[in-house]
Amino acid sequence: MAACPPPPEDDDTPPRVLSVEPATPVVPVTVSFTVRFSETLDEATVSGDVTADNLSVAVATRAEVDDAFLSDLKNPPFSETRQDDVVALSVSVRGDHLTVTHTAPLVPLTAYVLAISDNVRDQASNPLVGPDGLAAPFLYDFTTDAGSPEVAATDVPGNGIVVPNRKYFRVTFNQPVRNVGTDTLTLTGASTPAVSAVLMNEARTEATLVLADPASGCERLVPAGQYALSASAAIVADTGQPLVAFTLPVTAGAACDTAANTLRDVEAVAGEVSATVRYVTSKASVTEVWFGVAGGALDCLGAPCPALGVAAGGGSGSFTHTAQLAGLTVDVGYDYLVVAEDEVGSVAQARGSLTTAPLPKITINEFLADSPDGVSDPDGEFIELTSFEPSATVDVSGWLVEETTAAGSVKTCTLPAATSIVPGGFLVMVPSGFDEAPYGDVPDNVRATVTSWCGLNNEDITLLLKDAGGRPIAGISTPSEPGNGKSLERIAPEAPDDPASFCASRSDVGPTPGAENGVVSRGCE
Repeated sequence: MAACPPPPEDDDTPPRVLSVEPATPVVPVTVSFTVRFSETLDEATVSGDVTADNLSVAVATRAEVDDAFLSDLKNPPFSETRQDDVVALSVSVRGDHLTVTHTAPLVPLTAYVLAISDNVRDQASNPLVGPDGLAAPFLYDFTTDAGSPEVAATDVPGNGIVVPNRKYFRVTFNQPVRNVGTDTLTLTGASTPAVSAVLMNEARTEATLVLADPASGCERLVPAGQYALSASAAIVADTGQPLVAFTLPVTAGAACDTAANTLRDVEAVAGEVSATVRYVTSKASVTEVWFGVAGGALDCLGAPCPALGVAAGGGSGSFTHTAQLAGLTVDVGYDYLVVAEDEVGSVAQARGSLTTAPLPKITINEFLADSPDGVSDPDGEFIELTSFEPSATVDVSGWLVEETTAAGSVKTCTLPAATSIVPGGFLVMVPSGFDEAPYGDVPDNVRATVTSWCGLNNEDITLLLKDAGGRPIAGISTPSEPGNGKSLERIAPEAPDDPASFCASRSDVGPTPGAENGVVSRGCE
């Protein structure tokens, strides 16, 4: 290849970036970029080697690329610490084209920046410039796609052994996929079974291989037979990338599972416009709930039908599930039907009814988790409820506040019997050793002692108020725990259950258990 001719001595036209290919904002994790410049580049000024003095091209996550990063790129080489922030690259120059190739796939679904320093020069040593004609780095934002689709999980046991009358095999993918059918998702082996259907969920992330019923006997698979559950590369992502081919050995057991699936402990907790149905199956099952106005069709009221159950764990003959019913109307009765089907096709059903009702206008108004100086935790902690009911006194006996920590642990504070809140009044939940001294007088008639205190954590927590029937009434996920003897106060009793409705108690007022929050009249600091 002939050498490039020397530039004219009076060449003072600086290089600019004209284009980047691919130009799409979302690119494959295996992407290579071609950057075209307005001038032929000086190859000696272009490098992706983080240890080299001429480093001028780097790729890093968007969060890493700040002024300090660009300063380090301007003054190479990178420090060992900075080297950990970037992607390994291979770069090559051909005339006015720069090719940037990643030597390992990028992280899926991640925002990156391709940064080219203004240390890059043309053959007349003019630096890279921006749109204003001044020397400046070039930054190109892009985001990676989900990468090649893969099988993320199956419902085959870890030992690969299934009962010979198994009807369903479920395969979960790591992203939405297409072209899933009887020719691309297969179960082959000893006496390959007949397949009646392959079903996809609405999100196109789960496929269910449905085996046909046997002509006689219970076995769909040959007892002790060896099989392979396979998903082929003909299955593709929405980007067109093929699935990483998958094969899982499966062995049929010796005997059919003939135990009937059963449902028990079916209950519904209804709010104003929604309800939660809880139930337990005797076997691991896929569950769904059909519902409708009492006495009418179970049509789910126009919502996606049926409502799908969510498995909440279990084992040894007891598997817990919940389903959320939406689109209900207050003060209306509804019927529902729970259907549970296990892996061999055994179906259990249970019916129930519920009635929605207005929720009392009670809310968590203020709470303090970090006791003031001089007071030991939990003796300075409290949770204040308030009522914005116009006229009704609300019996809150047996109500509870459920505290969930960032780590997922759950504790509860339960109100004692014969406890109520008057309209516009307050109720302060306190531990048995409550020290009111830092707050002034907290009258007995607005104080409720909780004998088994939940112990509020000094960290981000979620508090959920439930009535005696288990209905969620009010809640808050704290944006931060203010600490230092400060409480979190709601800006108005009727303000929504949102972190923006809370702020720390004012320095000039302090926490106000049993009284109006300082932030109501004076605002947040």
